[in-house]
Amino acid sequence: MQDEINRLERSLRELAGERDGISTDQQRLRQNMQSIDRTSDLYSRYLKKLNDQETRLEEIEREQNRLRAQLDQQRRAFEAFVRGLNVQ
Repeated sequence: MQDEINRLERSLRELAGERDGISTDQQRLRQNMQSIDRTSDLYSRYLKKLNDQETRLEEIEREQNRLRAQLDQQRRAFEAFVRGLNVQ
């Protein structure tokens, strides 16, 4: 049970790291976009990348919510198991 809790926590940390990396990249893209022509191919490419990243951020949020719910359920089950132990 504890291994599953650890796995879920690790998955949540990995998603948070990915989310932070995307946020950093988006800041860089937005800064670059301010200095280039809006009709250029590069601007279009940056815009598409931002759009794709926003889609991924939404996926990450859904996955984090799902994992948090699983983690809460797993922790409750573990706590119930520990409370039910009878050590004699």
